Amino acid sequence: AVAAITLSDAYVSFGEGEGVWESARGTTVPFYAKNVKTVKQNIIPLNKEEIISTLKRGFSYYDEERGSEKKLEKGEIREINGLKPDKVFNAGLNLKPYLNEEGKGIVYAEIELDKPIENAPIYNDYYWREKKSIIQVTDLGLTLKYGPTDFIIFVTSLSKAEPVSNCEVEIRDFDNRVVYAGVTNNEGILKVDKKPFSSVDEYSSYYTQEFVVFAKKGNDFAYLVNNWSEGIEPWNFNIPYNWNITQTPQVAGIVFSDRGVYKLQEEVHFKAVLRKKEKGELILFPKGTKAEVKLYDSKGKVKEKKEIELSSLSGIDGIFELQKDYPLGNYRIEVKVGDETISGGFLVAAYRKPEFRVNVDLDRKENKVEAKVSSAYLFGSPLSEGKVKYFYEERISYTLPEAFSKKYKWYEWSFFPDYYERERNENRLKRVENEATLDKNGELKLSFDYEGEVYPKVLDFEAEVEDITKQAISNRASLTIYPELFVGIYRGGWSFDSYKDGLKSKILLVDKDGNAVKGKKVQIELKKVV
Repeated sequence: AVAAITLSDAYVSFGEGEGVWESARGTTVPFYAKNVKTVKQNIIPLNKEEIISTLKRGFSYYDEERGSEKKLEKGEIREINGLKPDKVFNAGLNLKPYLNEEGKGIVYAEIELDKPIENAPIYNDYYWREKKSIIQVTDLGLTLKYGPTDFIIFVTSLSKAEPVSNCEVEIRDFDNRVVYAGVTNNEGILKVDKKPFSSVDEYSSYYTQEFVVFAKKGNDFAYLVNNWSEGIEPWNFNIPYNWNITQTPQVAGIVFSDRGVYKLQEEVHFKAVLRKKEKGELILFPKGTKAEVKLYDSKGKVKEKKEIELSSLSGIDGIFELQKDYPLGNYRIEVKVGDETISGGFLVAAYRKPEFRVNVDLDRKENKVEAKVSSAYLFGSPLSEGKVKYFYEERISYTLPEAFSKKYKWYEWSFFPDYYERERNENRLKRVENEATLDKNGELKLSFDYEGEVYPKVLDFEAEVEDITKQAISNRASLTIYPELFVGIYRGGWSFDSYKDGLKSKILLVDKDGNAVKGKKVQIELKKVV
């Protein structure tokens, strides 16, 4: 038999897309290769006029269509020197010949695996394809924050972490048209009181490429695109946001009523406090602004509407009367200013005082759990033959007897099942749901089989009783049961440092009062769970 010894797969790794390389770090950018003999590489300097057209072609500098598996037709063949078999090697990409005298500029770079070293396979065609990137070698760091009505640009020095003043800034749309030009102030900031888009529609969003920001200071040149996502984002601070430019709400406020629950034929006193969003700030509405207020019932029908002029503090208040023929359920008050609305709600219910009571008792006796439901009218007579809906449930409890907390530290000992053991036990837990009828004495007695407990359990029983008038009242009882013995496993004891020493740990057997139990046999199993 002949055994062929091969190396691991050959590949090249190069940051694809768009990247910024700080000019202070030199003119050689990282480029990694493994088991590669030669690559094809192509580097082309870009000027401002070529940036957007290259982006629109999908990072392709050339106009012709290129197949996904087609090799580079332009560029040079480069041999990777110094590479060792099966070792990732930083071959580096020297950009100096393509930059200005200060070692700054923007280049378009393509790298493609040409030939692997002997006995090194290629995993699939993906590793033959070219890696394409637009690389900015610059000292200018650009930060862009924008909204539906304006935007701000902040330019800093990457090497000094200082603002760059008097930096020329230009905004271009993706038709390469200049839509704005300006200069940063002494703080490196340019504020633009203007919509940053020229082609916004209902599909425009944060992910849509809408414009490019160019910055120039002396011979240094940099750019960024509006949909780059690295920075301080709203979701980092749990701040709600909406990147759909045309749907960003321009009205903020709250609508509320004096109570949360009403009966029919009562009055609902409501208020609304409104603010207008303008240039990132919440301001009062102009004097004379009117709001349309509608009351919607639980079926979505408009029951009443009003037109109310906003106060000097942009607030409104009013009254709606709930007529006796209105339906019950959740109601909504909708306040509309211009094309935008805010809303609040309340509940309309028919309150009825209880006419009977329901008592529930739960007890465990050996291998049975006994439950008792009793119901009687408030004037004393039993609620005979009342309808009962009930459920009985067993669930694992993660509480321990009070004595345990005084004797054992939770972070040292575990008395609960692990995930796999817990899942197996939960599958054996019981839940029973059924319906029954109270006897002539207003009582119902039930009995459930009980298999005992390995871990603490909670037994829940709930009963809902309904009388002849359809009034329903429920009650429930719970019972926590602890096993006679607990097995504790020492959390810090598991150690696989050395296979020769085997497995080391501590196991503790205690009763319900937390006292150590001697003389009991303990069966120990070591299971592989993954």
